Amino acid sequence: MQIKVTFEKIVNVCASTIVISFFLPWINLLGIVSASGYDLTKVPEYGVRIWIIPLLSVVTIGLGYFKIKPHGAAAIAGIVPLLFVAYVLLFLTQNAGNNWDSMMLGIVRNSFSIGIYLTIAASAVMLIAAA
Repeated sequence: MQIKVTFEKIVNVCASTIVISFFLPWINLLGIVSASGYDLTKVPEYGVRIWIIPLLSVVTIGLGYFKIKPHGAAAIAGIVPLLFVAYVLLFLTQNAGNNWDSMMLGIVRNSFSIGIYLTIAASAVMLIAAA
């Protein structure tokens, strides 16, 4: 029995993973405070803009459902979460001076949680598949 893996299947799995990961914990600060992507929509600095991450994934799934090739949408849905993570990391480390790299690694190691890791992985795979 052969399983046929197509571009559309990979994109749908990745887009679904991004949507599900949006509701999983993204940040865990010392085990006291945990926030998902959904929780971050309530933060005034990010608010409505963060909704674009699951929205683009839903659009990509919808295009596949209607048999429209979602290459462009998949590329955009893959790059937007990666740009968001890069922006947040650069924002948090902007005053670190020469120690910005170790501070960034510390944030990733100590503060990121399963939701953001799944979002990054699914975004990267979707971006590669769309290329």
